[in-house]
Amino acid sequence: MQKALKVVVVASMTSTLLIACSNDENASSDSNDSEELTEEQVGSSEGLPERRDFDSDDEEDGEDEEEDEDEESLSQPTSSEVLMHFDDAELIDFDDIDDNYAKTISQEGGIDNVVYYGDNELLTSEFGKGAYLYDINEGDTVWQDTYFHTNGYLKYRNNLLYTNNLEGQIAAVDIWTGETQRTYEYRTEEDGAAIPTDIFIFDSLLAINFEQMLKVYDLETTEQLWEIEFSTHSNFLEVDNLLMFETFDSDVVALNKDTGEEEWRINEPNSYSSGGGEQPFVVDDTLYVFSENFADTFKLELYDLTTQNKKDSVELDGRFFAREEPVVAEETIFYSSNTDYTNGDIVALEKSLDQERWRIGSEGYIKQQLLYDNGFLYVIVKPDGEYGELSHLVVIEEESGDIVLRTEIGRFERSMAQHPEENAYIDNGKLHIFLSEGGNKGSFRIYEPTGEINRSFE
Repeated sequence: MQKALKVVVVASMTSTLLIACSNDENASSDSNDSEELTEEQVGSSEGLPERRDFDSDDEEDGEDEEEDEDEESLSQPTSSEVLMHFDDAELIDFDDIDDNYAKTISQEGGIDNVVYYGDNELLTSEFGKGAYLYDINEGDTVWQDTYFHTNGYLKYRNNLLYTNNLEGQIAAVDIWTGETQRTYEYRTEEDGAAIPTDIFIFDSLLAINFEQMLKVYDLETTEQLWEIEFSTHSNFLEVDNLLMFETFDSDVVALNKDTGEEEWRINEPNSYSSGGGEQPFVVDDTLYVFSENFADTFKLELYDLTTQNKKDSVELDGRFFAREEPVVAEETIFYSSNTDYTNGDIVALEKSLDQERWRIGSEGYIKQQLLYDNGFLYVIVKPDGEYGELSHLVVIEEESGDIVLRTEIGRFERSMAQHPEENAYIDNGKLHIFLSEGGNKGSFRIYEPTGEINRSFE
């Protein structure tokens, strides 16, 4: 039985309107009532069940009758049927994908958990070798420098590699020559060999999260502009003249990026962030915060970014686990409705909350935070949740819900580190998946859905 989708509309300070919308039996739960998809129909919209909108009556309490008649409630969302299931799409071997779309890169000795790949150059770090640029065609190292920590972070922007070096600095390194262009001082001798928790690179700023302090620098001049006490496990966003993040106390805080002074704060006491660093989100003029993580439902709270007033609240089916937080794209909210390790759907909800765009059955244990880029959603799943089973990558087209790829990628395990992007992330328009082979050995599966795997660095 597909779970009900509910929306709570904040109509005033004293009353709320609960609008509930439920749907029929999951179309896939009764094989006698559903038609089998042909091989030609798999991966396309042809032959898929027609989407249906489900009507429901408004449930009003006594207080709602006293509401101002001029107030308009938000559009009522509707729930869609399951279009198809992951298993309906053909499973192919990753090595059988055309080279224009997919690559597997391995290095003797093992690659660390960060890599950047453009044209036929590999910019990466490796255990005991520091950072280096490798020419894949020539099979030779262009430059290599053990001066850079391999257990720190590599950030890439505008032909510069940002990484921490052995002198307690963040170094901006020319990716083609390995020469340091500028450095940012973040620690003293008393700090010993400690390294940053993370570094963030914005349009004009570089921020370092170090020893529960946020140190912010001018990106070009390297001058430190300000610092504040800082502790978060959330996204860290630049929105106009603000830097935004969520505290461990579930407050969403906006800082003036020029001064570090607090501009405003929203207290969302039931907010939930898994530690995967995926919220808060900002799309257009709306702030999205996920909260109240229950056994089989959770809430999405919407705030006006200008006034910080709550605009809406929607209750979604399912329960997101660590690093499976929903993803907000430009037009769509993606989330998993899993209530345990083996059952649930992948749902695409219209950003307007008017209706679901599509829903796909995703039986299996989702291994990684959902990833989105340029019209495609990426899901890494272990079929049936069985230990030792090889993981699958499923790529879904945002607009249609078509499964464009289901492929076996190997023995993928989610990162237990603070930053899950170390195991799977998107850079330069390509999905990078790190597969550990033990003993400091590993390889990267790299996939690009539009056939531009050899695009150059930005």
